[in-house]
Amino acid sequence: MKTQKLNDKEKEILKICNRNNSIITYKDCKKNDIDKIYLRRMKDKGVLFKLADGVYTNNKDTILDEMWYLQYKNKHLVFDRIAALSTLNETQFIPYRYDVATPYNIKINKKEKLNIRQYKNNLFNVGVIEVINNYGNKVKVFNFNRVIVNIIKNKDFSEFATKAIADFNSYQKNEKEFLKYCKMFNITKEMIDDRGVVINE
Repeated sequence: MKTQKLNDKEKEILKICNRNNSIITYKDCKKNDIDKIYLRRMKDKGVLFKLADGVYTNNKDTILDEMWYLQYKNKHLVFDRIAALSTLNETQFIPYRYDVATPYNIKINKKEKLNIRQYKNNLFNVGVIEVINNYGNKVKVFNFNRVIVNIIKNKDFSEFATKAIADFNSYQKNEKEFLKYCKMFNITKEMIDDRGVVINE
């Protein structure tokens, strides 16, 4: 279908797609005062393609970004461990099951294949950053310092954790920030030393 046959709302939808990495969601429609029925109509016309519940694209080759979609459905969710470090290009491990964190009292659909840890509200946002992933979408992850703090705090002795600490030791880390996080999570110098984390301060 030619662009000139689209009405004003449909043209606006395509503009939103062009701004949003070829994607438009029900939330985008609500924000822009567009009835979501237009998405279904444009899908029937072959102008849009459905990626998932509430998510459409104007590019048939678009692949659904699972990490972005999980955060689209759960705005309080942040990626941890392998998912976080792989997004930051700080590990070669591949996340077969996503490790995520949420504040207490936030419920996540049990059908989601996630490893979930919950933190007190005053600690949850420590080290949360927003980055662009390989799909070109913004996702929230814990930074390297927070991932290592979580590894120590949660007594994670996995192969991933051991390698992450080794990588952390050779990383140009912000030691002041790391120690600040450790203090917030009641991690002592002895606990840091026991895990082999090298601190020069």
